[in-house]
Amino acid sequence: MLPKSKKIPEFSVIVVFLAVLAALIALSGPSYEYELQKLDMHLTVGNRLGFNVDSDAVYFGTIFPGGTSTREITIFNNETRDAYVTIGAKGELSGWVSLSRNNFTIPGKSGTSFKVTASPPGSAAQGNYSAVLQIFLRYQKADNKVSGLVAGAVNFSVTSAAGDVTSPVITAVTISSDLFDGDTATIRVNVTDDVAVDTVFATVNISSSLTNYTMSQEGSTDFYNATFTAAEGTHSYIVTANDTSGNSTNTSYTSFTVSAAVVAPAPAAEVGVGGGGGVGGTMAESFRVHIKVPEIVSAYSDEEKTITVIVSNLGNGVLTDLSLSASGRISPYTISPISIKVLSPGMRAIFLLTLTAPDIVDDNEFNITLRASAKQADTSSSFLLKVIGMQKPALEIRLQQSFDEIEKLLDEIWSEAEWLALRGAKVAKVFTFLDSAKSSLEEAKEAIGPLGYTAAQGKRDEARAFLEDAVIALGEAQPSIKLTLTSPAILFIALAVLAVASLTVYTVRNAGKTRSAYKTIKSRERAQKSRMDNRKQARLKHQAALIKQAYKEGHVSKKTYEKSMRKLKSSKK
Repeated sequence: MLPKSKKIPEFSVIVVFLAVLAALIALSGPSYEYELQKLDMHLTVGNRLGFNVDSDAVYFGTIFPGGTSTREITIFNNETRDAYVTIGAKGELSGWVSLSRNNFTIPGKSGTSFKVTASPPGSAAQGNYSAVLQIFLRYQKADNKVSGLVAGAVNFSVTSAAGDVTSPVITAVTISSDLFDGDTATIRVNVTDDVAVDTVFATVNISSSLTNYTMSQEGSTDFYNATFTAAEGTHSYIVTANDTSGNSTNTSYTSFTVSAAVVAPAPAAEVGVGGGGGVGGTMAESFRVHIKVPEIVSAYSDEEKTITVIVSNLGNGVLTDLSLSASGRISPYTISPISIKVLSPGMRAIFLLTLTAPDIVDDNEFNITLRASAKQADTSSSFLLKVIGMQKPALEIRLQQSFDEIEKLLDEIWSEAEWLALRGAKVAKVFTFLDSAKSSLEEAKEAIGPLGYTAAQGKRDEARAFLEDAVIALGEAQPSIKLTLTSPAILFIALAVLAVASLTVYTVRNAGKTRSAYKTIKSRERAQKSRMDNRKQARLKHQAALIKQAYKEGHVSKKTYEKSMRKLKSSKK
């Protein structure tokens, strides 16, 4: 019998194989030498811009949260051998650093450059940040018998980014006026650059808390804007612009004031719509109308544009027959609704203004005036209509822009409907129209295409019509006027009315009780009479039996018997 062979473990086979493979690679492949160079990086995030041009490290200077700063690093390879370069970063700043290139080769006796950009996020806290830029260099050994790098194998130099060094230019800085707590504030600027603008953002300082708002470009113009919700108090803002070369600029801080939110005035008994008066004296009424409209409206030549206009009653008197009109180069135009019947103190109404921009060739700006008029007061405001006279973009692009405009209008009207619903208005009909507008808009988006432009335009116009129906319904849904009772005389009258009402209710209720008691008494009388009649009949029947018995026994005559029976019969009736 042959001896049983022993099985070699698989793990041993793998170890032997790897060892042989490593030996072959070491003997056959080239060998390398490595070098690690480090450069410190420093950045300050603050509420101003600052520069540091020192070259002993990578100094990004001071920038705003959300800003950028770029430095250029030049590496010169003093070796005759090629150097393969890999770059990394380590430290708290590393996550904000980006490189223009990485993993590249520098030939012997030559140099190359790359850019390092620091971009702190908008949420970055103010303070100092640092990191280390690690540059790994790998050289192939020229002779396996000779190793070691010469002293000063590489040289480094740090400079500002080469090429474009001109910062953007910021002009025409504006912010919405007459702001109240909760209003939407708009910051608008004009930004130009000799190469290209990259990002523009506004930093708003509210109670020492900085918040960044990215500013959107208005079409293909040089204007940018950003919106935010205003809060009561005095605040400040600053605008920063970056170009594609990493250059930045900023404005100085500008202060603005936001007034307290408008609320309904202190309760007072108001009779009618006119000034003071009323039973027992009332608080004198004041009338004040406020118009909120976008400061800038951009449109292409001969383009139809729709915007929302908010009219508020800031007085303590009721406004009646409130309407809106416009003047300027926007003919034709339409406004919905035509009028608001009643606008109570502290309330606001929304109008839709649909205008047609002038048909012009060159870019131009037009001042448009709006006037809100009621029987008691009126006011006016204006906005700038910026008309782009350049060649219009493709129809599909213009359709998409009109879709975006309708979505924005829908959101604004929806918000106003919710605001009004919280104050007692019945707005179910408004939301029905808004849902219909949303459905039509979705159908318009689905229809867009080479064969569906007409259908898409039709559904878009249908959505606009539903929005007009919604604002008309919103005007009709204004809460009714409610009188409050604070005057002593009015309070006395109210108490008197309440007393009379209570007495009336008491009388009616007691009258019911009297009728019920009367019915009970009558019922009892009828029952008693019935019982008496029964007893009488029984008595008469008994008497008849006795008379009959007496007649049979001969105690009475027939004549007397018949006379007594007739008398008993008449008694029964």
